[in-house]
Amino acid sequence: MIKFIIIFYFYFIIKSIKIPKVSIIIPSYNIPKYEYLEKSINSILNQSFKNFELIVVDDNANDQTPIILDKYAFNDKRVIIIHKTKNELTGYSRNTGMDFVMGEYLGFLDYDDIFHIDAIKFAYFEAKKKNYKIVNFKYKSFKNESSILNYLQNRKKNYKIKILNANYNFPIKKTGIHVWRNIYKSSFIFSHNFKFYNTWSDEDVLFCLTVFSFEYEILLINKPLVFHRLLKTSVGHNNKKKKIRQKFILIYLRNIFKIFKQNNLINNRIRNNIFVLLAISHFKKNIEKLLRFIKSYKEIFRDNIVRNFYINIFKMKKIEKLYFYKENNINKYEIIIKNKINCFI
Repeated sequence: MIKFIIIFYFYFIIKSIKIPKVSIIIPSYNIPKYEYLEKSINSILNQSFKNFELIVVDDNANDQTPIILDKYAFNDKRVIIIHKTKNELTGYSRNTGMDFVMGEYLGFLDYDDIFHIDAIKFAYFEAKKKNYKIVNFKYKSFKNESSILNYLQNRKKNYKIKILNANYNFPIKKTGIHVWRNIYKSSFIFSHNFKFYNTWSDEDVLFCLTVFSFEYEILLINKPLVFHRLLKTSVGHNNKKKKIRQKFILIYLRNIFKIFKQNNLINNRIRNNIFVLLAISHFKKNIEKLLRFIKSYKEIFRDNIVRNFYINIFKMKKIEKLYFYKENNINKYEIIIKNKINCFI
């Protein structure tokens, strides 16, 4: 009898615990405007889909951010606040948030961005149809919130869906490179131990490049469900720091290649994802600019696999003969740059 009562008691406790279907992670630090953080959090708490948890990671902020966050946790049990004792940048903050995820699916939002009121509902509903590993949706940038008011108020399920099959070789051309445009199957993320690199910029780019290089179906929702605030203070919009960002990206890409190579996962998908996107994003297919950059950080390109991918993508046969196969032949390399030889053959 006592054994039965104990079993019933634990069964009742387990049943009373409502496990969230979706976990949303927000990294935060010292906030320029507290209203941005509050609007971001409120856009999640006011979702039409209620079975979620919100994990906000305080990256050891020394302003009023921790106090604001604690008030939300006190008023809503779905809010989990993690106060870090050391500042470790956005990438590690997101990793810390993932350690606490309970949801079947997980997603990310920046402290100054806003979710559509039906974002979680639409994304989760579509994800469950075939248990997709990733559901991707559109976004819209804004400076003034009045410019997106109509999108925020549109409650109709007026969107089309598209499936990218597992053989599609360039998914990020369709999905973009922002982590807040997706919800991810938690078991998929954890089984592959996907983590953010702790760069001061573009940690989401590196995360997406890695995740989207695996072969699986991706569901696309053709509707803006997240709204990205454009701030001049954002690192991503700071042209003065672009060269530094490019260098860090290349250093971490080299690490990604080594991981994929060790696990025999090198394929056309990762090649197209990483290097075509890098060229489009940072060099706009300007081969002269690209080669100058390679020369500046040629140590990174001593890895044969990295070098060969660039050769294959840009079909740089002349560069391949004069520079890549004879790395000390800098004079001939300089002649190519100065004369602006067309490297596409």
